[in-house]
Amino acid sequence: LQKNSTTMMLIAESGSTKTDWVLIKSGNSQEQFHTMGFNPFFHNEATVEKGIQENDELYKLTTEITHVYFYGAGCSSQDLNAVIERGLGQVFTNAAIS
Repeated sequence: LQKNSTTMMLIAESGSTKTDWVLIKSGNSQEQFHTMGFNPFFHNEATVEKGIQENDELYKLTTEITHVYFYGAGCSSQDLNAVIERGLGQVFTNAAIS
């Protein structure tokens, strides 16, 4: 990933009960956030969107984030991954999502 002055990378590690988020800004400064966990076996796109919206500090940055890397429980097939990807896409409208 080539970094430029506007790159903001968000990395998520999610279980069924909580998600730990690390935001890496240009210059490698970091911020951490926590939300409910997202597992496509138990949660749909709307739950993902709502769960992120409930964290005010993270939600206020959503349009500035350029890349989201999500690693999560239950993300074991293309169909299940798509549930999480669609939910993230509703929130992180300017980001490439993996």
